[in-house]
Amino acid sequence: MTNTETKNNYKIYSASLEDDKEILYFLKNSPSGGLIQLSLDRGPSFFQSLEVEGVSNDTIIGRNLQTGEIMGTGGRSEKKCYINGKDDWIGYLGGLRISPKYRNSLFLWKGYSYLKTLHKKGRAKLYLTTIMADNHLAKKILTSRRTSLPTYHDIGNYHTYVVNSKSFQKMQSYNSQISIKQALEQDIPSILDFFEKTSNSRQFSPLYTKDDILSDTGILRGLNISDFLLAYENEKLVGTIALWDQNKFRRWIIDTYHPFMKIYRPCYNLYARLTSLPILPKAGSILNYKILSLVRIENDREDIWKSILRAVWQYSNNKSNTKLIMAGFHEKDPLLQSFQEFPNWKFVSTLYCVYWEDEKDCFNSLINKIPYVELGSL
Repeated sequence: MTNTETKNNYKIYSASLEDDKEILYFLKNSPSGGLIQLSLDRGPSFFQSLEVEGVSNDTIIGRNLQTGEIMGTGGRSEKKCYINGKDDWIGYLGGLRISPKYRNSLFLWKGYSYLKTLHKKGRAKLYLTTIMADNHLAKKILTSRRTSLPTYHDIGNYHTYVVNSKSFQKMQSYNSQISIKQALEQDIPSILDFFEKTSNSRQFSPLYTKDDILSDTGILRGLNISDFLLAYENEKLVGTIALWDQNKFRRWIIDTYHPFMKIYRPCYNLYARLTSLPILPKAGSILNYKILSLVRIENDREDIWKSILRAVWQYSNNKSNTKLIMAGFHEKDPLLQSFQEFPNWKFVSTLYCVYWEDEKDCFNSLINKIPYVELGSL
């Protein structure tokens, strides 16, 4: 193990492949709280699942030297995106999990001190991260600007929607000139050209290459060219969307339900079937969903957006057995409105732009645009 910092009775270091299985176990046994307890299974390999988060990734581990157990994890990733319309590096902070019995220790502050040393070796000046809106304790601590912590600047809420795929069936196309087709490999050059042309409409739009799309691994791991739907108007590409299935390497599992939810669940599911809300599966189930990704709509036109969403239902109904669709939008994104019309589960988090003090000028130079975050990379 390299890059190790030993403090008190624990050490903080950069994880390696030999830590893979232990990290998987730690994450799987760190479920969320609340009425529905979820856990994230990133098997068979934690490090392979990290590929979608960035082209370079650092995972930090805190380990108790007396017991050998993992105290907590966190990480940083880097990838290319468009910042102020130009390609640059952006960082992502994620995977922060601390075992409950260590949350009152100095471990968090030491972890961020170590994170800063990794930051100085990296290429990204700014980072994005999300914290659930109702996680007031985490927000209070991480935005406190205490010693070793970077600045967390609130740049708005990020809305994640989970909807039943058949909800899109009711979506009407407003323009008979718009046609939708499933992408082929020969379409990749025009897709990438369209990405570049539309990059200026959002801040932090990821930059992808032909190799990213064609590779079975890497930043678009699990996404195939056949998962893309393309919208054309008079033979001109005007919209893209991809249905990303990550269940082979990142799965959300319903661990258990609060006693109240165990009683309420049958009644809810009856109502859900009548209203097209997502069904609550039994405890132990893996959520079967795909993520709406690589969303680009020319000038945010509603007719293009609704046409391509209806095609999502047709694709899900005919080509796969996907029941749930997950999508994420910044609160100012005009595409968000359509999802508010569907019966949905909605999860709200706060999106932060994070930076250390010596990168403040870089943050201040950001043009005020709607942020774009690839939900499948969070």
